[in-house]
Amino acid sequence: MDAGAAELVLSDDPFDCTKINIDHIPILVTVSKIGEACVVDPSAEEEECSSASLVIGASQKNGKTFMTNTQTIGRGSFHPNTMFDSIKLGLSASKSLDDCLVRALKLEENRVEKDGKKTVGFLHS
Repeated sequence: MDAGAAELVLSDDPFDCTKINIDHIPILVTVSKIGEACVVDPSAEEEECSSASLVIGASQKNGKTFMTNTQTIGRGSFHPNTMFDSIKLGLSASKSLDDCLVRALKLEENRVEKDGKKTVGFLHS
């Protein structure tokens, strides 16, 4: 603190960092209602056809999926049953995405460690 203002000092070395724990960081998945169907993570063109979308934040903890937040987008609405099904679909998709992401990150970490380099965050030294 300098005169009541925080002073932030950053290192010039990109490897001077700490690996952050991403175990419980939420993944956001969008489920869009197009007619009577729902589409997970729609393209821009699909979103244009959508009457309403639901953004679902979900994280994993102890092998279970937890919903962290939801937000509706668009001018349309969801029937309660459609909303419930969309939430289930979004949670399922987020679990699959999270599992694939964690697997890919562990593979990369193992690959880098085999090369004799130390993993620091997502950078390698």
